Amino acid sequence: MIKKIYHQLWADAIKYEKIKFGQIRNWKIFTISIISISQGVNLLTLFLWMKVGGYEFDIFYEVNLFSNRLIDSFISGVIIMFIPFIILNYMLIFRNKRYKIILDKYKYREGKIYVTYVISSLLIFILPIIIGKWIV
Repeated sequence: MIKKIYHQLWADAIKYEKIKFGQIRNWKIFTISIISISQGVNLLTLFLWMKVGGYEFDIFYEVNLFSNRLIDSFISGVIIMFIPFIILNYMLIFRNKRYKIILDKYKYREGKIYVTYVISSLLIFILPIIIGKWIV
């Protein structure tokens, strides 16, 4: 069932991006980036909920590439939260053009699944921050 939902999301996202923006930008890079960022945000949200619940995880490793700590933290976050999803999504969807099979199998929903997923990922991310500030 999770595989079906995952593939339906991708079919909707790919068709939406190809129809809306395919002639303007590279739909493959844009689609994999947006969905991978949303997945990373969902993982970060999970960790934030755990923090609100009293559990503490140190998932960001210290990277000392630049003299600016903010830039180092950003790079660390990208490595932990974004790159793994890029690799996973590439292997599951784009490698050997598997997306063509997915596009044939699943119905296009005018981007409703894709847009809802991206927006809800961002909104759900904000919720534990607000609750954490309110509780503490």
